[in-house]
Amino acid sequence: MSRYQLRHPLASDDYRRGVYRMPRDEALAKRYIQTNPGSLRYCLVLDVDQEDALVRAFRTGLPMPSWVAESPSGKAHAGYLLANPFDTADPCQQKVTRLAARVEEGLRRELGADPGYSGLIMKNPLHQAWETKWGADALHTLARMAEDLGTSLPKETRSRKGYRGDVAGLGRNCLLFEQTRVWSYGAVRRYWEDGQEAFLAAVHDHVRMLNEQLPVPLPAVEAKALATSITRWTWANMTPQGFKDVQTQRSAKGNQVKTARAREREEAVLRLRAEGHRWQAIADTLGMSLGAAQEIGRRAKKRT
Repeated sequence: MSRYQLRHPLASDDYRRGVYRMPRDEALAKRYIQTNPGSLRYCLVLDVDQEDALVRAFRTGLPMPSWVAESPSGKAHAGYLLANPFDTADPCQQKVTRLAARVEEGLRRELGADPGYSGLIMKNPLHQAWETKWGADALHTLARMAEDLGTSLPKETRSRKGYRGDVAGLGRNCLLFEQTRVWSYGAVRRYWEDGQEAFLAAVHDHVRMLNEQLPVPLPAVEAKALATSITRWTWANMTPQGFKDVQTQRSAKGNQVKTARAREREEAVLRLRAEGHRWQAIADTLGMSLGAAQEIGRRAKKRT
């Protein structure tokens, strides 16, 4: 995220005719303004497409919104300012992103908000076109919001194939991140000779393909930031030497397991032989061939 993008948010008086970057002072005078700068999240915003949006948003028992910008029809955008902003493209902040996705989905269900809302542009609460009611003065923490939602907070379900939660809102970030990072760990080996730029292009293509399959794709700038972040982390951590070390460790562990099993089989053979059993009976008891049982006995006798 460049300084230019931070200081020049997207804004418009009519988003149907397009949204454009402009200086912050000009953007704050527009009816619609960019919700968050790129992959950074300073607030959660929901599109409550209901005529009683204000009543729903300020319902007792739910986290109180920081503001609700209401249109004449009663429909509104409800915003929740966060005490601890986070970056959805940062591999180190994926736990926070997953919690935020669950909080956002819990609020969406409770408020009856639109799951198709992209979250890129919101009603500017400072514009006179909207009736804005200000709510909580204090900034929200995700942990407290999750606590306030109680049983309305969706459970997180994940697998090695990726995040399987909701794919609207922040759930899209979690889905794309999990599926792409898992894919990248194996794919990076094909690009060690071609270099990081070739790998970056491949990761971008993979994210683009997954993103296009979503009902409401992530904005291109967020998808690009996510792909770039995954590329940097994977390229720095999944190195040829790293893979070699992993294979060595797995081989050593496998050899230890084989050695332990062989020792157990030998002890069983010797114990049964000491008890006076015939070789064929020992082989049948331990589920091996007669020759294998006798060979184990010969090797043990030779060592002693």
